[in-house]
Formats: sequence, structure tokens, C-alpha cells
Amino acid sequence: MRGRGVKAIAALGGCLVGAVLLLDCTPEPICPAIGCYSGATIDASFPLPPSTFDGATFTLCLNGVCSSGVLAPVDGGIQMNNPQTVVLSGALGDQSVGLSVDGGGTDVGFEFGSFNSTKPYSVHDGDIYEVKIEGADASTILDVTRTATYTTPDEKCSPACHSATIRVTP
Repeated sequence: MRGRGVKAIAALGGCLVGAVLLLDCTPEPICPAIGCYSGATIDASFPLPPSTFDGATFTLCLNGVCSSGVLAPVDGGIQMNNPQTVVLSGALGDQSVGLSVDGGGTDVGFEFGSFNSTKPYSVHDGDIYEVKIEGADASTILDVTRTATYTTPDEKCSPACHSATIRVTP
């Protein structure tokens, strides 16, 4: 019986000292070495050819504060091996939109991140994101509003990172 008790103490990795003193053996959180950022990604897949987005205006708003940018026509167009980025500028600070092509159409990903903003922002559950894409002909390609709920990998990391992924169906 005594051998089992010693094995149990050894299995606890030294957390139990003697039979009286119990130490906190909560493992340290695994935090990113480089740091992290808080923000959101808003993804949409369109069954549309990439040329639909030539000259389009992309707008990303967080709680009514917005930044916009225009996709200049690309020589050769957007292709599978030639993804494009649109830089958004404005009151929300510098943000980005990535466009890529898959076999079924065009994928668009709006990125809001506190790391790439020229203005400091903090994020909170309930933030309202608006994403808009207006074609060069002023047609509405996408106009959606979504409320974010953020996840936090580990509250013990400093700074804590809060991220949300929002998928929209056009």
C-alpha cells in the first residue's frame, strides 16, 4: 500500500510535498513569443470571377468608424498564384483586404487588427463590423453588418489577445 502512495506522489511531479503541503501546480500558460494582436477577420467566398472586383471599393467599419480602399485593375487579373491586397485608409487606420481565387470563385478576407492600425483600438464583445464592396459600376457586391464575439486563448498572457472570425455568405 505504501508503494502506491509514493508512486502517486511521484506522478504528481513533486506538487505534493510530504503529506501536508500542497503547492500550486497550475502549468504556466503558453503565450506567443512574439506577441499577439486583437482583431477580427471577416471572410466571404463569391461564386464570381475575379474581374468583378476590378476597380471595386472595399470598406471596413468597426463601430461606425471606417476605412476604405480601391482595387486597381491588375495586369493579367487576379489568379490563383497572384493574390491581391487592397490597403484601406481612413478614420479606422490602415487595414487590409486580401483577394484570392479558388476553383469556385473569389475569396475575400477583410482583416482588422490592432497591430496594423495607425490608430489604437481595443476590441470588446458586441463590436459591430460592417463590410462593404461596391463595384466600379456602383453596384453593391456585399453589404453586411455583424456583431463580434471574441475568443481569448489565455487570459494569463500579457497582453491578452482577443480574436474573432466572421464568415459571411454573400
